[in-house]
Amino acid sequence: MLSWNAASDCCSWDGVTCDPMTGHVTRLVLGRLSPNPGCYSSAGSSDSSEPSTLGLLDLPSPQEAERPSRSNKLLQNLTKLRVLILDGLDLAGIDVARLSNKELSGYLPESTWNSSLKVLDLSSSGFSGVLPESIGYLHSLQILWLYRCSFTGSIPSSLSNLTRLTHLELSYNEFSGQVPPTLSSLDQLNLLDLSSNKFVGPIPNVFDNKTRLLLLDLSHNLFEGPIPPSMKNLSNLVRLDISNNLIGGFIPSSLFSLPSLTSLDLSSNRLSGHIGEFLAAPTLDHVDLSSNQLRGSVPSSIFQLGNLTYLSISANNLTDNNLSLSNSENTEHVLPSLLSISLSGCQVTEIPAFLRKSTSIEWIDLSRNRIHGDIPSWVWDIGATSLSYLNLSHNFLTSFEQVPWKNLLILDLHSNLIQGPLPPLSLPNSVIIFSLASNQLTGYIPGSICEMKGLQVLDLSRNNFTGTIPKCLENVSNSLLVLDMQENRLSGTVSLKFTEDAALRSLHLNGNQFEGPLPRSLTNCKQLEALDLGGNKLNDTFPDWLETLPRLQVLVLRSNRLCGPISSPGTEFSFSRLRILDLSFNDFTGPLPSAFFAHLKAMISIDQNGSEWKYMNQGYYQDSMIATMRGRDMLIGRILATLTIVDLSSNKFQGKIPDVIGELRLLKGLNLSHNNLEGHIPLPLGKLSELEWLDLSSNELSGTIPTELTNLTSLEVLNVSSNRLIGSIPQGHQFNTFQANSYHGNLGLCGFSLSKACAKYQAPRKLPLLPEGGVHSFLIDFLEPRVVEIGLECSILLGLIMHILKELSRRLVM
Repeated sequence: MLSWNAASDCCSWDGVTCDPMTGHVTRLVLGRLSPNPGCYSSAGSSDSSEPSTLGLLDLPSPQEAERPSRSNKLLQNLTKLRVLILDGLDLAGIDVARLSNKELSGYLPESTWNSSLKVLDLSSSGFSGVLPESIGYLHSLQILWLYRCSFTGSIPSSLSNLTRLTHLELSYNEFSGQVPPTLSSLDQLNLLDLSSNKFVGPIPNVFDNKTRLLLLDLSHNLFEGPIPPSMKNLSNLVRLDISNNLIGGFIPSSLFSLPSLTSLDLSSNRLSGHIGEFLAAPTLDHVDLSSNQLRGSVPSSIFQLGNLTYLSISANNLTDNNLSLSNSENTEHVLPSLLSISLSGCQVTEIPAFLRKSTSIEWIDLSRNRIHGDIPSWVWDIGATSLSYLNLSHNFLTSFEQVPWKNLLILDLHSNLIQGPLPPLSLPNSVIIFSLASNQLTGYIPGSICEMKGLQVLDLSRNNFTGTIPKCLENVSNSLLVLDMQENRLSGTVSLKFTEDAALRSLHLNGNQFEGPLPRSLTNCKQLEALDLGGNKLNDTFPDWLETLPRLQVLVLRSNRLCGPISSPGTEFSFSRLRILDLSFNDFTGPLPSAFFAHLKAMISIDQNGSEWKYMNQGYYQDSMIATMRGRDMLIGRILATLTIVDLSSNKFQGKIPDVIGELRLLKGLNLSHNNLEGHIPLPLGKLSELEWLDLSSNELSGTIPTELTNLTSLEVLNVSSNRLIGSIPQGHQFNTFQANSYHGNLGLCGFSLSKACAKYQAPRKLPLLPEGGVHSFLIDFLEPRVVEIGLECSILLGLIMHILKELSRRLVM
């Protein structure tokens, strides 16, 4: 830095790199940390502007680095810093180091830490690797914030040396192993957040001296064992969250006597026993005990929690739930501050009467219970202006009359016993999700349903509706994401005309009686991911015009009257996202086009976006479909994002199976059965390593079964029956598990799982002339010495007899 001259262009200085277009400094490699104030932002600048455009800062050696008078401000103002090299840096003189929300990467070095550092914030910075033991040298550290980095390994034991820590935030990393008991020395903690890591073993019993702790979050780990008894000493604890672990045993009653506790989340664990008495924790306003193994009844003392705003005890094994007994006019049974209640799967037999006093309620979930009959009239007065979510699905309700809530967003009544015609609806415009699926509704779908201008999900599936689709639904196509009317008795043509601003993501009309062509306006639905029109009477050709839909993943047209060939794709990106294709039970003809399969990129390799979704559409609505899997028709209630199927069975396809199908390496199921396919089974099918079922039955396939298919170690079901296959059945891996019905109807097959053993190979003998004794003598001389074995192929024997008859006929003529 001694060579730096403020009178010259700083971009020419040693260790300085500038952007050739803007002249801004983008990289500094400093032997000594005493930055010249004349060069931070623009080349040749003489002012003291801050280095906001700096992209890389390299501070290499402690022995050459001087104490920076402006270090704190320099680090905090590097708003575009992307790479920070701290190797060997002595951070002397820095009290606060904040590098959060920067796209940095690399390892946190084993540096000579500054013992006076008080705040270290690297949140969302991208640092990875193991947290170094040298962090224990930061004796003055009060706040350590490492939220959403990529740290791995265990917590260093030296962390126990940081006895002045008040905030320890390690959430959303990849830390693993057990939490060291040495954390007991951190008795100044106000906040301890270890959530969303991979910690295992018991929660350490280290809370005897944590009387200053206000927030404890251990959620989303793999902790097991009981809740440690020392938690009873957390006298100032306000929030406790140990949800989504493997915690077992009973809920200690001491948790409900913590004097400052307002939020308790023990959900998604393995807790058992009875729910404790809530009466002892009058400060509680948020309680979540859902998804455990609790039993018994909810204590009546719950009604003395005057501050309670959120209560969830869903998905437990509660019986004799005394909430149903509160349907008396007892004015003491009221939760005046309640905003949200979830009692799903709690054996509730009546809508709890205490809700009639909940004038500000926003969220009610009483699904999966035993509520019978009509919805009580007083329910419609609950939260007239506040209620936004009502879920009464999976009960035994028989009717409903009106929907008066002005700000309702979600109304879910699916899987009940609601009968008769659907009355004219007067739903508020605020409704975005409306489901009456799986009831017993009949008659026409009223046009008043289209008055919900903001409707996003409309699910009327699995009822007995008749008539046509209300044409007025076209008026909400710019907001409608899901239209599900599958498995009704709707008829006519699919006459919906979607406009260019259509938002449709899923369309399920399968299992009806629709006729005519496929709706061409679907090409305007650029967001469409799932299209299921199977099980109708549609009459059209293959919809190659759907290839322009960039997001289409599921295309089901099974069991219709579609015909003609499948044409080659017209663009480079045709059906590139498609991963479920079901055209079975139609009248498609012609060969299987190799070019079409070559464009199915989503079946060849994982999406470049690296989607981590486990299921399609993980929102409130879940796509479902019927598919032939492993030889059986199955209802798939939730479609896995990894499910990849091609089903072209029961058509009139001809020719050979294209080798390119062997490139669809993500295929789980392939069904080409009941066609007119011929030729050999392609050897490249042996590369389908993910394949779980393969059905090539009822075709005209010939030759042997390739031994390459033994590489399919995921294969559970194989069916090559009713073809013209010959030779021995391969052995090894999955082929040792398949039964005889996988091969029946192939008279030339022999070997394992069949009663026909394969003959040892013997070179064919030259046919002799007929002896004087005629045909009978010939058979004795030629066949008897060979002793016809069980494995002799019928086709060879037939050819031999035909040859004998032909030779006999020739001699008689002579």
